[in-house]
Amino acid sequence: MASTKLEALKKKHLEEAARIRALEAKEAIRQRKAETRKKILVGAYLLHKTQKEGNFDALVAELDKFLIRKNDRTLFNLTPLETSDENVPFAEG
Repeated sequence: MASTKLEALKKKHLEEAARIRALEAKEAIRQRKAETRKKILVGAYLLHKTQKEGNFDALVAELDKFLIRKNDRTLFNLTPLETSDENVPFAEG
């Protein structure tokens, strides 16, 4: 009987641990989505502000120093870099 109780408690413990991991994963996803949304909103604000104030070219000049991925640079009509690491989303600096 004692081993049956122990086995039941171990099973319950494993189930609870799985629930905890699932909730932690959901929270991590929620946080990543919130961070992505913030980046989108900040980007939209900067695009709107620089276009309205006529500073878009200055923003693109800053992005020229920042972006290294070919696809990202293409969005802003920037020439591709000689040596770009496609796995790195942004240049350091």
